[in-house]
Amino acid sequence: MQKIAGFLAIDDKFCLNPIRLGKVEFPQKLHTKAVEVMRTRMAEYDQLCAKLLKESGRQFDGEVTLFAVEPSLQGKGIGTALFEKAQAYFAHKNFFLYTDTGCNYSFYDTHGMHCVAKQKNQNPYQKNKPFYIFLYAATVS
Repeated sequence: MQKIAGFLAIDDKFCLNPIRLGKVEFPQKLHTKAVEVMRTRMAEYDQLCAKLLKESGRQFDGEVTLFAVEPSLQGKGIGTALFEKAQAYFAHKNFFLYTDTGCNYSFYDTHGMHCVAKQKNQNPYQKNKPFYIFLYAATVS
């Protein structure tokens, strides 16, 4: 059985035939307190990201909406290969992504992006540690 090593999803406002995935619903038996807490956290995170983008005053052509590499396979060039595909796709366009202190955000610093805005928030994982959401941007030429 093959294993997924990494995943990268983008949203391009110039795409003529976008594929949009609908809302994913959990089966009724999974409607637990933990699911509701996670759903609330994700909605709050989305609102914070939207606010950060608005406050940046910047316009972009697209967004990297999801980017992940299997933790046991990190450091093997998979993320770099995926990210280079996104950079090629957005050639000569401005694109952005959100990340936070719970992620390896330094990856973006070493791959031609730069932090254009950040916002301190309550840490959902460790209450006593600082937690920032970052807006990273790039122009690929």
